[in-house]
Amino acid sequence: MNEDDKRKVAMILRRKISWKPRNALEYELYNLAFQSTLTSLQSSQRETLDAARP
Repeated sequence: MNEDDKRKVAMILRRKISWKPRNALEYELYNLAFQSTLTSLQSSQRETLDAARP
């Protein structure tokens, strides 16, 4: 994970910590978005590593 990815994850975590869901639906939607973001970052990282291989 490079520095830019670490900054993105830290920003997402700060938002998650400072934001409180008002109901169960908001909580589930937020968790789904958070998981999707992490999956996307991991996928991007894999693509970058694959592209760097000879």
